[in-house]
Amino acid sequence: MNLRQIYESIITEGKHWPEDYKKTALNMIKTSPLGQSSWYSDNYQKQDVDTISDEFGPLSHKNSNLGYFSPIIKWFVEYSGSDKQKYQEFIERKLDKIIQTLLYLSNNPSEELKIKDQLKTKWKFSDFEEYADRIQSKIDAEQKEKSKNISLKDKGYEIIPISSYEELHEKFGGNRTGYKGRSEWCHTNGKSTYDSWTSNGTKMFFVLAKKDWEKIKPPDPKTTNAYDDYGISLMAILVNVADNKLLNATLRWNHVIEPSKTVKGTSVDKAFLGWADLAEVTGRNVEKEVSEMISSEREKLEKKTEAANEKVRNILENVTEITKNTLSDSLKKLITEIEIPNSVTSIGEWAFFYCSELTSITIPNSVTSIGSYAFSGCDFTSITIPDSVTSIEEGVFQSCSKLSSVTIPNSITSIEKGVFSGCSGLTSVTIPNSITLIRDGAFYGCSGLTSITIPNSVTAIGDRAFYGCSELTSIEIPNSVRVIKDFAFGNCCKLTSMTIPNSVTSIGKYVFAGCFGLRSITIPNSVTSIEDGVFYNCNPNIVITVPKDFNRSLLNKARLPETAKFRIID
Repeated sequence: MNLRQIYESIITEGKHWPEDYKKTALNMIKTSPLGQSSWYSDNYQKQDVDTISDEFGPLSHKNSNLGYFSPIIKWFVEYSGSDKQKYQEFIERKLDKIIQTLLYLSNNPSEELKIKDQLKTKWKFSDFEEYADRIQSKIDAEQKEKSKNISLKDKGYEIIPISSYEELHEKFGGNRTGYKGRSEWCHTNGKSTYDSWTSNGTKMFFVLAKKDWEKIKPPDPKTTNAYDDYGISLMAILVNVADNKLLNATLRWNHVIEPSKTVKGTSVDKAFLGWADLAEVTGRNVEKEVSEMISSEREKLEKKTEAANEKVRNILENVTEITKNTLSDSLKKLITEIEIPNSVTSIGEWAFFYCSELTSITIPNSVTSIGSYAFSGCDFTSITIPDSVTSIEEGVFQSCSKLSSVTIPNSITSIEKGVFSGCSGLTSVTIPNSITLIRDGAFYGCSGLTSITIPNSVTAIGDRAFYGCSELTSIEIPNSVRVIKDFAFGNCCKLTSMTIPNSVTSIGKYVFAGCFGLRSITIPNSVTSIEDGVFYNCNPNIVITVPKDFNRSLLNKARLPETAKFRIID
């Protein structure tokens, strides 16, 4: 059974939760590049499937939600590839974000109905992340509004900063914390998880402890309230030092029931959706107090960052190629700015992968190539690629969500697969006349892109090249384009009109699927092949303009709305 067959089987699998699902998920992982990695043993694979199943648990009580389990596994293997760092990031960071968003959808049926089918069958992880970020922005706004109406009256809590896992374990571990003696921070991965969260001083852990918390007894197992006296007697929060952003907030560890069964939209790691919820429970302005407590840590972080930036400058002065191993992981987590020296001629694959604090970078004219995923996940807002660069490989700027503008030099001949995929902040991009190919997923999920000009040098637009560019209102396809491949403009829901030029001979599957705003399109006689579902879920009042001798049978599988109209021209 190949990977696709396994994925299809897990979609339709619905007989028994969780064992059938876990078995199929494990098979899917084993047949993927991740499962075949030497460092990823069978035992770890089984543990991870158990972890994902446990995290998914709050959703599993509704049969309609079980279909979400398969996309999670699919995203897991696709996102991780065979890279250990990306694998760890998914398990330790991305998984909670997924569960949190799915819980929000589960409790908002009208919102869920809009995207459920696409999420389960079509979305890549970058699609989901872009959507999840919008949901989080909405939750943040609700929390900000809520904070205006909270009356603060101290309810007897102490805010305790934690400096190490050992301190956390000594003060709150074991049977002093967890329900019936089980504490999340006592399991075998407790220290490694804590260290990965707080490494290099970029994040800080706090415990909010109620007075005499040790005397508060665990509830009866039949309790229906996760936020009882026991649950809120100890709360743990994880805070980003640089901007005081609340990342995680839990109840007393391993409470007898899931928070999601008490409060809509919550999860184990986000029992509180924001600072306002914590203020309401404690009667204190936790946000302000934590910010003041970490001010000294913020100063330390700034000094560490300056030292890291200086160390990177010294390292790069002595190399001609920057590889994924040139900089240590600890440096990559701290650096904020880089000026690459003229001695460097090549930036290799994964070189600055997920340097999440990197806001500024200068690439000199000496650089001729940039390898796959070199800047994926970085935090800069703009970048200038010099004319000396002749090759930009797959996924170079993938998930650079703050990247707003980029100029591609004339020295580049193709925009490779997924180069700007997930760049949700990208509003402006200049494509030069040297470009002949826009490959698969090149601008996938660039939801901030409102318009784009394709030069008349381009001959093919790849699969999902502009899929999910939800703010794209106009695009002009030049006469040089011969082929438009599958899903190329799928879910470009604000696209209102389209003219296919006389050069195009083939339109792939679902090219305009989900383009709700598409009201008119012109198709010439040069088109001899129109694949399945091209107009699936388009505007019901779409007008198709075609020549009078156009072969309409080409549209038999295009899934035109029944109310679509034709306009005939000479």
